[in-house]
Amino acid sequence: MSRIIINQIRTNHKFQVFIFTLIFFIVYSSIFGYEISAIDIDDNFDWMNMSPSIAPPVRFAAEITYDTESDRIVLFSGALTPYIVHNDTWIYDYNTNSWENVSPLAHPGGRGAFAMVYDEESDRSILFGGVRKYYDPPEPMVDWGDTWAYDSNTNTWENMTLESGPRSRSIHNMAYDSESDRIILYGGFWGDSSAAGGRRALSDTWAYDYNSNNWTEMNPISSPGLLYAFGMTYDTDSDRVILYGGKYKSNGYTRIEKETWAYDFNSNSWIKMNPPTSALRRGRFQMVYHVKWDRIILFGGDTEGIIYDDTWIYDYNSNSWIKLKTVNQPSKRYYSDLAYDNESNRIILFGGSDFSGNPLNETWVLAPTHDSTTAFPITTPLSTSSSTRITLSTSTTSTVSISGFELALLAIGCSVVLFLSRRRKT
Repeated sequence: MSRIIINQIRTNHKFQVFIFTLIFFIVYSSIFGYEISAIDIDDNFDWMNMSPSIAPPVRFAAEITYDTESDRIVLFSGALTPYIVHNDTWIYDYNTNSWENVSPLAHPGGRGAFAMVYDEESDRSILFGGVRKYYDPPEPMVDWGDTWAYDSNTNTWENMTLESGPRSRSIHNMAYDSESDRIILYGGFWGDSSAAGGRRALSDTWAYDYNSNNWTEMNPISSPGLLYAFGMTYDTDSDRVILYGGKYKSNGYTRIEKETWAYDFNSNSWIKMNPPTSALRRGRFQMVYHVKWDRIILFGGDTEGIIYDDTWIYDYNSNSWIKLKTVNQPSKRYYSDLAYDNESNRIILFGGSDFSGNPLNETWVLAPTHDSTTAFPITTPLSTSSSTRITLSTSTTSTVSISGFELALLAIGCSVVLFLSRRRKT
């Protein structure tokens, strides 16, 4: 009986084609590095309004970070109006969907449009700069130039300010480079009565080391230019700081950008990525890196009187932007903030300002909906370059990524195997 089955298998050319194709695919994978993408996205996902029973007062231009050690979101300050700023500290626990006001007696002065990131090595949230008040004619805007570190375990703020370091500024941005254990700061602007509009944009790159409490100006050969109100975050997998969009300002001239840049601390170089298609140009938004998806998430912002409520995803590996298709999303807003919760693999959004300038205090989460088998729910990919990869769903929690070149080689191999099989049959 077994011999009959073996003979049938030997004479079944379709089965032979399948086996030969499978062997070819396995050999090709081992030689050319067939990629199993570690995106691990859980089904479809959508924005959800968490509506906690207690929340911080309304505000815009605040900052939130995710504290990995305590598994909590840390929020500080932000503006109630262009004339009034908060100076409180709040903690958010996603697991219990609860905010807690933990404001210690000693803390940084109230501010808006500052930058704050979490330093994993030191287990501290590091804050720099910001504006004390946006405008209060005839007084000019006054910026902070101080550095603070927050320890959530002891609920204490420590003033780390040095005599040397970046000049005072606001609407800049920072990202924590975990590979080099440095905080990278770029751009922003500062109050200068001699400049058009009383504000002068910056294009400097700085690196901060908490362990030595030292700021170093990097002075790379090239840079994204005189920018403020841009998005910036660190891509762990590629070991690059990614910057997008913002507002360019020089000699009274301002334009909204849509360029994508990548900074490598090791080579101290900014590289303009020039993706085939980008997210819509904008400023006054935030970006965050999703470790599990290996993608950068962008939400909202504004440009020339238009306020957005869209979500975009950037993939450094394929250098492509795609617009995420969701059923629900936060309302149109700018000056909101994002953080990635490592433990729950969720994107947390808080606050912002709506079209009428009204401050908000909603808490939103970008999370799986578990109602679809789509591995990576996106609109039609905007990138058509040769580096575009096709993502195939193998389960609800993993994906397989194959480039066009790899598919072409696979198709040629299958054709050769099929041709040889048919010749043997005849």
